[in-house]
Amino acid sequence: MWAAGAAADRQLERGGWRPSIELPSVTAFDRGWPNLSRSRLFPHDDAPTDFSALFGPKRDQLKPIAYSDVPELAALILYVRAHDDLRARVAIATATGRADIEDRMLEIQVADLALSLLDRARATGVATEDALLPLYLERERAWLLDPLPVEYVIPLVLTAFELGQVLVVDATTRIEPMDAATQAARAPGDYSITSVPDTVIGAATHALVVSGRQLSNPGPGPRLFGRDNEPVPLDDADLVCEALRIATHIDVGYAQVLRRPLGWADRWDYDLPPLTTVATFRRYPDSFDDYGWLRAPNPISNEALQLVPALVSSLRAAAAHVRLAARRLSLAALRATDDDRTIDACIGLEALLSEGRDELSHRLALRAATALATRASDPADAQTVYELVRKVYSHRSAVVHGTPGDRSRRMTLGDSTYDTATSP
Repeated sequence: MWAAGAAADRQLERGGWRPSIELPSVTAFDRGWPNLSRSRLFPHDDAPTDFSALFGPKRDQLKPIAYSDVPELAALILYVRAHDDLRARVAIATATGRADIEDRMLEIQVADLALSLLDRARATGVATEDALLPLYLERERAWLLDPLPVEYVIPLVLTAFELGQVLVVDATTRIEPMDAATQAARAPGDYSITSVPDTVIGAATHALVVSGRQLSNPGPGPRLFGRDNEPVPLDDADLVCEALRIATHIDVGYAQVLRRPLGWADRWDYDLPPLTTVATFRRYPDSFDDYGWLRAPNPISNEALQLVPALVSSLRAAAAHVRLAARRLSLAALRATDDDRTIDACIGLEALLSEGRDELSHRLALRAATALATRASDPADAQTVYELVRKVYSHRSAVVHGTPGDRSRRMTLGDSTYDTATSP
């Protein structure tokens, strides 16, 4: 690494092209939601130098230093080529089956080990062997350690919190604020292909973190370019979102799932934490897409958040029909149409309150009225709840069976008007 750095410095001293890094930008919209952007097309003149970009398998106009120009780098490549165990972990099998292409990709992978250390050392001010060793070990573990410890970071989009510290949900789950470095590291790229607007992805201040996970590691080459689907903890994320909706009645959701390596790294982006986007989902209400980042946040109070650990624990241990009810009632908040929201909400009520099909709407209404009228705080009027649930279920039946003339989302009970999609 030191020899490669010296070669890069000599090249830059001669003048000419200096490759540079355009770091992600972290700003904020008027309402305070983060606005993240990343561009590598036109770096600023004062952008940091991308030292590793000076090197390539062959010397040319854009790669003025060949790997072979640095004897120490060439020796590292030869060492890996000569050891079958290392070669097997780093080599990338190509669809062409051509040995020359596989060997060239092996060469690039091995050189990247040393050159990534050069970039990271310069970015973080590392200048001694002792300080370099922890960086080297992070890259070595990415090659050799199996399995690899990881945790998943899932930003909760357009969901504001009063929380200023970590909230421990259970032994493997927590909610934590994201600092500026984490925000920058998760910024979507210019050419990311996703159905989620970048403005929604960026508009998050806190993240759900799921720990205690491991990633199979056949080697950096096979792992990075393999086709095995990485299991992501969507069930855990959905469970916490269900608990948050129950505790707060506030729309919550997520879009981005990131992997945070623990004690190892495949790559670094200058001095930022090594976060990798694993997948992007639309697990949030459609209203977030409607310029949600320009609306004022409605923070979840610390008092409401204290209910979340107990709710998550109860949901994890709940009977199947209770889990189904919670999931369906939560899914109703994510549906795009009123009809779908009504169906989901009614399925949740059926799962929670019914035991059969006889007089289903009567028993649903009766049990809902009993439950809400006898709660300790803010009891509801039993007759109103009974009639309201009967009308909602009538609307649900009209939606499911396509009955014309009885599908208005608005209904009247006494002097009050209710929305069938949200009343349950």
